[in-house]
Amino acid sequence: MKKLILFLILSSSLSYSKDYSLDELLMSAVKSSKYSLMEENYSKISEKEVLDLISYYYPQFNIDAQATYQSDIFELPLKFPGVSLPTLRQDQYNVSLNVSQVIWDGGAISKNTRLSEISALTNSENSKAKLRNVIEAVANMYFAARKIDAIINSTTTAINTLESNKSQIRSLVENGVLVRGDIDAIEIQIQARKQNLESLQYDLRNIMGNLNTYCEIDDITGLIHNNIDESQLQSLKINRNEIYALGKLQEINLVKSEMKHTETMPKFQAFAKVGYGIPNQLNMFEQEWSDFYIVGIKMSWKPFSWFSGARNAEIAELQNRNLEADKLELIRQINTQLSNEKTELNKAESLLMQDITILELQQRIIKDKYNQLIGGTATVNEYLSELNSLQQYEINMQIHRIMLENAKSNILIKSGNYQGVLK
Repeated sequence: MKKLILFLILSSSLSYSKDYSLDELLMSAVKSSKYSLMEENYSKISEKEVLDLISYYYPQFNIDAQATYQSDIFELPLKFPGVSLPTLRQDQYNVSLNVSQVIWDGGAISKNTRLSEISALTNSENSKAKLRNVIEAVANMYFAARKIDAIINSTTTAINTLESNKSQIRSLVENGVLVRGDIDAIEIQIQARKQNLESLQYDLRNIMGNLNTYCEIDDITGLIHNNIDESQLQSLKINRNEIYALGKLQEINLVKSEMKHTETMPKFQAFAKVGYGIPNQLNMFEQEWSDFYIVGIKMSWKPFSWFSGARNAEIAELQNRNLEADKLELIRQINTQLSNEKTELNKAESLLMQDITILELQQRIIKDKYNQLIGGTATVNEYLSELNSLQQYEINMQIHRIMLENAKSNILIKSGNYQGVLK
């Protein structure tokens, strides 16, 4: 029964756990990041703003109602015999409906619409740039955890090897070939590695906990190798969102400059007014309740802006020059980062080639040294020294493999070409 319960517990644990690749972690981090929500909100804000601007093309309605009483009224100072002139009322009442319709606004609404759309794209690119910081953080944690895991595996293997050797050396001590201190020396190495192993496991749990937080995943039990399409590393172009955002800011400056020119364009508007009141607003001598209306077309034109448009164009040009300088400086920094990563990639490839040779030689040395130990011609300390070297070389090889993978991923991330992320 106890075995059945243990089996069910293990089965349940395994069914809710999973090993994740870097691709899966990055996609989860991007999906769960609040910056992704910001990007969606910017798009919705732009849609609302555009709809609001388009509404200015629709007829605008306004209802006015007014009731007044005035102390004095207009009347002619002359009196004509036999002629009775109507007297204006001191109390007046009217209600009216005013309708206006834009015919041509000089292009102001269309420019504002374009400005809203570009601003949304700019904010979206900036949100993606912030997401890239999250991606870099997750990638750094992923590879740090991979390196620690490699050291843990190598340390565990070394402990198992020492445990196996300890039983053989104990028999040699019993036969008088070796002394008791040799077993103690091996035990010290075992305990030291276990101590180091415990420290590494704490570090790994801490990183995995941070990955859980960033990616909002509760079942990360391990990390697996990340496959990278080597063709992506060929002829890379910088595809960073910060650069696109700077380009959009340049477009915004140009649109704002063009909007200044709309102020000097003639503007046409149709209008109509329909009302009912006493006295008639169009005929003050009509002293009974009556209706009235007026329709027409209005033009407004400000032909001169005293070179304001030209100055704004110059301002936009200067601002865009600064943005272009920012863009070029950013590209230079990115190229420097990519150059460093390519150096790391080449270094890792070179070190891996050397690791293979070093490991082959050290494995032969440790085999010979162990035979010498069994034969009594080598000391335990000499054997342990070679075993430590073998473990370090194995760790180096694993670290260099991860370094190579890390450099490839960093090249794609820093250039903005990591597939499936920040499209």
